[in-house]
Amino acid sequence: AAPASIPAVCRKPLNQTNTRKLTGIADVDTALQQQEPNAQRWDFAIGYQHTNRKAECVYWVEIHTASDKENWSMNRHVNAIAGRLR
Repeated sequence: AAPASIPAVCRKPLNQTNTRKLTGIADVDTALQQQEPNAQRWDFAIGYQHTNRKAECVYWVEIHTASDKENWSMNRHVNAIAGRLR
C-alpha cells in the first residue's frame, strides 16, 4: 500500500503499482513551507526503482484539480519550478 504521508487522492494510483519498488517519498511542500512560504514548489518527490532501468527515478508530483480554468496557472507554476532545477 502507498504510504500514509501521500494524500488519499494520490494513493489509488500508487496502490496499483509495485510499492516495494518505492525507494522514498518526500513531502517537499511541507518541508519547505517555513523556509520559503511564497515559493512555487512541487508537493511530493517519489523515488522509484524500475525493473528495466539501472538508475532510480524521481517523480515530482504536484497535486491539483484538473479543471481547464486552472491549466494556464498550473503551466506557469510548473515552468517556474522547472526553471529552478536548471
